[in-house]
Amino acid sequence: MAGRAFGGVQVQTVQGPPGQPQWGPSPFPAGQKTRLFVGGTAARQARIAVPYLGPDPAPSRRAGAVLKVLCVVGVAVRIAQGLAFGQRAGLDRSLALGSISRDALISNTNLLWALGLLRTVSWISLLVGFIVWGRARRPKAMLQAYGEAYVESPYGWIATAPLRLLVLGMVVAGVAARVASTPDRLDSLSRLAQRRDWSAVSCLVWAVYYVLALVVVVLSERALAERLAVSGAHRAGRAPIPFVPPILSAGEREAGKSEGVGWILRTAGLILLLFIAVTFGIVAATEHTAVSLVWTAGFGLVTLLVVRAFVRRYRANH
Repeated sequence: MAGRAFGGVQVQTVQGPPGQPQWGPSPFPAGQKTRLFVGGTAARQARIAVPYLGPDPAPSRRAGAVLKVLCVVGVAVRIAQGLAFGQRAGLDRSLALGSISRDALISNTNLLWALGLLRTVSWISLLVGFIVWGRARRPKAMLQAYGEAYVESPYGWIATAPLRLLVLGMVVAGVAARVASTPDRLDSLSRLAQRRDWSAVSCLVWAVYYVLALVVVVLSERALAERLAVSGAHRAGRAPIPFVPPILSAGEREAGKSEGVGWILRTAGLILLLFIAVTFGIVAATEHTAVSLVWTAGFGLVTLLVVRAFVRRYRANH
């Protein structure tokens, strides 16, 4: 039995000839090793079947704490924005009746502008936070060298099917409400007020999405604690260490493919992100204040993610 330090924490591995890890049998029956998306009881059984031998506290702990704060801030910003749009809808209806003060309209316009800026900053921060947190959860080098026992569980063992469907539903509902809120130059004041109502609905839907993102982080931390609770004998060197090969995500498994429903959906998502990047770029080019720096950062980040995804696909096919 030999020790190896990760992140300042000493963990034990069973050593074979010339210092290579030698593992016991896999805890999964043949044909089930790479099953990624399982739900409910099956997800828990998959998690506790793989002992956690990585650093404790886990490398993702600090990133997870920051990410939870970002999720809470995102919820607060979206709710505030929804309330501001609701107020604007009321002002538009009052304007149709001719009973509104100019100061109230200007104040609401400035509030919506400020909250829109905060929304963009929180969205970019949350995206970066999830990327950093995801990399800290499952360091690639450790995963490839030592298998699943030394990293945190895949997302598919944490987020059950109903949760994933709920997240997808919130995204679809948020986009639909945003489309319904897009004003037309021929809209009457009453119609414009209805558009503002849809904007408020869109903001509240995205607030729920941020709540679900927070739930995923909390579930990940609980799943790790659950694995640690059943890994005492393995961490103390009193039980053999099962080898579980790295479990690839759906995108990694299909990186070299160019067919299937999953591939089509991911491609559509990348194209949608590309349109978002173009929108950020246009706004950054037309904005002549310091705010343009925020839009420029969003343009660069989203473009980098899309280009990286397509480069990985190209390399997998060549």
